[in-house]
Amino acid sequence: MELDAYLSRIRPYAKGCPDQVIKNYLIITLRDICHRANLWRHSDKLFMVKGIKQYSLTAPTGTEIATVQNIQREDGTRLESRDLLPPHISNGTPYYYRHFETTTLTVAPIPDKNEMHDIELTLMPAFDAVEVPDDLGQLTLEFACWGVLADLQMMPDEPWTNPQLSEVNRQKYERELNKKRIRGLVGASGGEQSVTRRRFV
Repeated sequence: MELDAYLSRIRPYAKGCPDQVIKNYLIITLRDICHRANLWRHSDKLFMVKGIKQYSLTAPTGTEIATVQNIQREDGTRLESRDLLPPHISNGTPYYYRHFETTTLTVAPIPDKNEMHDIELTLMPAFDAVEVPDDLGQLTLEFACWGVLADLQMMPDEPWTNPQLSEVNRQKYERELNKKRIRGLVGASGGEQSVTRRRFV
């Protein structure tokens, strides 16, 4: 779905706002949704190499990696996500991973053999994206616009400034986003972990 599809729902409530400004805030809002509700899933392979503990992850064109949802060995064993990896003196079978800086992944213990893993990522649109998958577009077409308007209407001294309406839109946005997040928690679209609102600017 082209990002322009969102604009017709936003323009009437932000009259005079340049389309590029709307698009900038739309990308920020969609990134927030993807990060918090894990709606854009992507499966890939990760080949771990003997003696190598740090790996660079690659996102498809037009996207960035929001989170690593799952890493699984060929025998079905899942690695555990840790903010701090436990210290390991000797090499062995990796049991833990740490994902940071969007594209960097570190594992522990350091692999003692070469092995392929399945990896599941949550993606978000890159800042220069012009489209999102159709299914993500259908899920977010209405309530993403509320999030964009909540930000635009808080801009000071603009023709579209409206703090009261901004607060209404913010509440509608957060309520709907929470429904999407809970839907994931109960298994309709996979596991969810992000709870706090995060802004990417």
